[in-house]
This record gives sequence, C-alpha cells and structure tokens, in this order.
Amino acid sequence: MENLKVKTEYIIYTYFKNATPYILGSFFNINQAKLKLYEIIENDKERRFKYYVDNDFFENPYRLENAERYYCIKFREVMPYKKYYEFEHEETDVNAKNYAKLKKNYEKQKKRESEKIIPFFTI
Repeated sequence: MENLKVKTEYIIYTYFKNATPYILGSFFNINQAKLKLYEIIENDKERRFKYYVDNDFFENPYRLENAERYYCIKFREVMPYKKYYEFEHEETDVNAKNYAKLKKNYEKQKKRESEKIIPFFTI
C-alpha cells in the first residue's frame, strides 16, 4: 500500500474590520507562513494600518479592539489522496440506484409537461 504520510498545511487567515474572512495563502512549512505574514505586516506598517496577529509568537503593537486588520496562522493535517475502491464505499451502490430512479422519474415528468403545452394563439 502507498506510504500515507500526514502533512501539515498552514494558512494565513485574515479579515478587515467586519468584512468576510478569507485565506491569504496556503503553505506546507511554518517558516514560509511566518515569512509571508511578516511581509504583509511590513506592508501594513508602511500604509499605517493597525493590525492584530492572533498567534503567541507575535508581539502586537495594537489591541484587537483597535485593529483594522486581523491575521492568524492556522494549521491542519492533510493526508495524501488515496485510490478509490468501490467495495470500500457500499453506499455508492445505493446512491447510483437512487440516481437512476430519480433520472427516470425526471424524464417522465419532463415528457408529461411537454405534452401539456398549449399554444396561446393559433394562426
């Protein structure tokens, strides 16, 4: 069987004031994520934005309540893709049968509806 080594993925999670949060980047090395975060912070300093980094390694000059921008490095464990085997997923057969049945019913209903079309005017 394949060698399934767990990798750790790091992201820079951010949002501005009350805006929708989003991810600035995805990295497989914590040092790359930190480097990118420090580059972003330098840009914020040049533009005089108040920022807050919600990680223990960072010394924040601003409080969270006063910050215009929020950053946080988060991580998760990621497994490599595995080959799909049908016998490992028995519910797939049920879903395939349901799909075929739903498709057949949909086609019948579509046919009935097309037969019911009555023209608004005749020439």
